[in-house]
Amino acid sequence: MATKYELTWRKEQGGRWRKKYKGKAYYFPRLPNENKADSYSRCRKEFEKKKAEIDAGSTVRHDYER
Repeated sequence: MATKYELTWRKEQGGRWRKKYKGKAYYFPRLPNENKADSYSRCRKEFEKKKAEIDAGSTVRHDYER
């Protein structure tokens, strides 16, 4: 059975992972001495951190009382 990845592998520029989130693409490069499997684990963790930052910043508060 094939492995299901949450990020998409892109071969260009030496290999990098991409994740689309809320209409924007985020790229995470493979490090020079890193294999694809190890880079996936690291990049997935990086994306989870980025996602938390995005979600924290997207909370819009409206103050309608004056």
